[in-house]
Amino acid sequence: MPAQLKNSPPRSPISVPNTSPPLKKSLSVANTHSPLKKNPSVATPTSSLKKSLSRKTTPQNTPKNTRTSHSSITPISPPSTSHPHDNKLLSTDFIAQTLEAMLILEHGTIKITKIKELLKIEDIKPLTAAITLLNKRYAQAKLITKIEKLADTLELRIDPTFKNPVIETYVKKKRKLSPALLETLAIVAYKQPVTKSDIEYIRGASCTSALKILLSTQLVKISGHKDAPGRPPLYRTTEAFLTFFSVTSLRDLPPIKDLKTYHFLKNK
Repeated sequence: MPAQLKNSPPRSPISVPNTSPPLKKSLSVANTHSPLKKNPSVATPTSSLKKSLSRKTTPQNTPKNTRTSHSSITPISPPSTSHPHDNKLLSTDFIAQTLEAMLILEHGTIKITKIKELLKIEDIKPLTAAITLLNKRYAQAKLITKIEKLADTLELRIDPTFKNPVIETYVKKKRKLSPALLETLAIVAYKQPVTKSDIEYIRGASCTSALKILLSTQLVKISGHKDAPGRPPLYRTTEAFLTFFSVTSLRDLPPIKDLKTYHFLKNK
């Protein structure tokens, strides 16, 4: 070792100045910039989102601690289940359509009581107006059909003003009745209800076969039995009889005094 180094005095250790701040101070400074610490002056994204949501969910202009009154809620009425027929003021066109359809379905004949029951009406006036409307339409369209009222029945028939030689010949053949049938039928029509023995007494001849034919053609029917020994059946004319002779009721038949062919009816 050199002598200079041996004889030199010992040196003091070199001190390095401590320029770092204290630990507590540095931690406090670091915490001011940490996002975990709430700072009321700085609006974080989370707080702004909560405020916006609260504005949307809170109803406006609604006082707090109030309840909605059930009396202010308008009840929903159930849907109407009423049928158009329940309306008393049915249109004439609707009644006319119904009547025309029913006449077709019932083969041209329908009871007035039945159509009134279907339409749920009691007055005959709406039905009469519908018949007038339909007949007017038929005339305007130059159709040969016409609705006529026969007793308590409505029928779709050929207009009496319609002229056609083929149809007239067919109707004459269909309406042809023998003198015996016509005499028996005339007695039933003017003397009804009448028994077989009464018919034979007035006519002066047997009417067994005539009554059978008239019953089979439905021009005559049995309407009951007479309160007498043997309870004989009583005979009456039918609605088919009115249709056959184109009359609306028995009142439309000519008076007995005006009959020339059936003079035997006048005195008996």
